[in-house]
Amino acid sequence: MFNTNYVAYYTYSETGNSSVRLDISLTNTTSAAYPTSYQLLLGGENPINIYAKNDGGELPLTLNQLSATSTVIDISFPVSTVGKNAVTNFSIFYTGTPAHKTDHAWEISLPKLAKESVINNYTLHLYLPESFGKSIYTSEPAKFVDNHLVFTKNQLTDRNLNVSVGDFTTYDFSNSYTLTNSSLLPQTQTITLPSDSTTQKVFFDQISPQPTKISDNWTATYHLAPRQTLKINTTGQIRSSVPLALTPATYRSYPVDPPQTIWHKPIQILPFISLPSSVEINNPNGQALPGIQLSLASSELKLAPPTTFTIPSIPPYAKIHIPLHITTNFFPEIKSQQLTLAIDSQSKTYNINANSFFAWYAICIFIISTSLLALANLASRAWSLYLQKRHR
Repeated sequence: MFNTNYVAYYTYSETGNSSVRLDISLTNTTSAAYPTSYQLLLGGENPINIYAKNDGGELPLTLNQLSATSTVIDISFPVSTVGKNAVTNFSIFYTGTPAHKTDHAWEISLPKLAKESVINNYTLHLYLPESFGKSIYTSEPAKFVDNHLVFTKNQLTDRNLNVSVGDFTTYDFSNSYTLTNSSLLPQTQTITLPSDSTTQKVFFDQISPQPTKISDNWTATYHLAPRQTLKINTTGQIRSSVPLALTPATYRSYPVDPPQTIWHKPIQILPFISLPSSVEINNPNGQALPGIQLSLASSELKLAPPTTFTIPSIPPYAKIHIPLHITTNFFPEIKSQQLTLAIDSQSKTYNINANSFFAWYAICIFIISTSLLALANLASRAWSLYLQKRHR
């Protein structure tokens, strides 16, 4: 019914704050339909100081925050534009997510399109201050136009667009390690991987073979069989703000995939006792993921605080476990219930089968049955004593 065109302008100040303007046009493809309102899902950020307007002035607007990083904007048009090929033009203004300052660069993550299938054309203009630095690296090829960067729709459909700006040099690295277990019993051994610091950021192309786990301090753990010798190779790039004893290399882009979440459900869900349960967060990338936001929500279950978590950083290829404390009402309904995990702009809803509450109902039935039997036995004894006294 409509052709939708977006032009987005992201402008960053010297302090890292961002201002966003979205110019949107809706073109009627038939004479029978025309827009009276427009709904936009912003994933990856929550807008501040938002308003919308067109040539007639400010437009009515409502917000519905779905999660810590997802908001629905609903805009109404008091005056409709009617007729085939008629165009409704309006703009949305808000303060967006600020750039993240590290010790060697400014890091910017521009959100991907939430519903790219309903947008015909999309162009993003990125304006950066000179004080950010002279080296600009992007996860997708950028076009430079009039001293700013321009991106198109196909560069924003699969994942967030990441931009690094600063004064740093890129180096290739290649390291080899040898672990030897000379004993007759299995052993666990570790190596220390090159890691992020205040002056550098590390990107792995490979860690071969993959370790059993990687800890918060970038220590990789391997299990060795008796008499086994294991050779480990790591390759990648380092972006450093200080000179390193390496040969400078050509910058390579490292796209960032979102973290993966798995909920390890408890065996049963009870009213007063929380059985073991956790959320596993996996980083599938060869670089650390900083500032991960996790939130939990359920309309039926009781979640012990906190229900929001901030993970400072997850090392490359690492996984972490966050324990959860989940209970239920005294008499939960015998039906499937839900738990929603939202991590950054991604959310996943888990269905909890009714049999997760059967143990509690079995306990209740046992207690009630035992109590009724005890009362019946007590009543029988009382009646027997009454009859004995009556016959004396």
